[in-house]
Amino acid sequence: MPFLVRLRPSYTCLLVAVSMASFANGLYAIWELVEFGFEHRASGSKGKAMPFGEISMLVAMLSMLGGVYWSSVDWRRSLLLFGAAALGIFSSIASAIRGAWISFPIGATVCVVYLIQRHINYRFQIGGAALAICVVLLFALLQTDLTSKRIETTSSEITVMLFNGVDASDATSLFESRDMWRAALTTFTERPLLGIGFGQMDRYFKEAHAAGLVSKYVVRFKQSSHTHAHSDYSHTAATRGLLGLMSLVLIYGVPLWLSFSAARRSPHNDSYRVSAYSGIMLILAYMTFSLTDSVLLINVTNGFFVMLCC
Repeated sequence: MPFLVRLRPSYTCLLVAVSMASFANGLYAIWELVEFGFEHRASGSKGKAMPFGEISMLVAMLSMLGGVYWSSVDWRRSLLLFGAAALGIFSSIASAIRGAWISFPIGATVCVVYLIQRHINYRFQIGGAALAICVVLLFALLQTDLTSKRIETTSSEITVMLFNGVDASDATSLFESRDMWRAALTTFTERPLLGIGFGQMDRYFKEAHAAGLVSKYVVRFKQSSHTHAHSDYSHTAATRGLLGLMSLVLIYGVPLWLSFSAARRSPHNDSYRVSAYSGIMLILAYMTFSLTDSVLLINVTNGFFVMLCC
């Protein structure tokens, strides 16, 4: 980490890295769908769909921001970056991870704000064009089985959960997450200052199941219970209490504030400014992922976050 900070690699180096990752993820997702059928969820070489879909969306949006930046410098590089972004978005869609999909409009908004700051006199035209493109993309995605089935499943899960209840044998991922968040928040109310301690969620979920707070499926996950609450916020509140939540706020808040400050004070240095917007996109993406997944507890996503911050 000190080496990366001291080295100060150029923005071009970052673009090479994220675009290569986006290309690789897209190609791997295509191979998975061809090899295992289009009903299969792309999950990367580690077989974990959630981090694969989340990182795919992040590197795709960073590549898209790079494509916007290079559009006024070199259109050929810009097309390569947009191609990498398209492959990355495809791999995220193929993973069927809804938490990753939520970060797309956030990343697109960051791209639009950056473009408006660069061409302030055309802000209304840029905003209108971006809105039209997003509507067309959304309509196109809703016509594909990869997204339409997932959205239909989500709406039916919410309906069943709200009005009919769910039997433990038929528990869905959304139902499990609701159970885990509820148990974690109950833990936080019991021990608000320091929580129950790191690595104790497995034990607590078993106790919560005995008390009727979580479904049977949660404690039978892979012959054991879940070891985290599928949300960095609720997991941190449960295991480390208020002090842990303060640390999480600093982990996300400090680099986000630094990135915002850099974006505001660099009106004449476009490379510096777009690097700052990349930082904003990184933090906002991880804050979104943390809503439905414990990304800071997974080595791959945690290490990726640290290196990109540097």
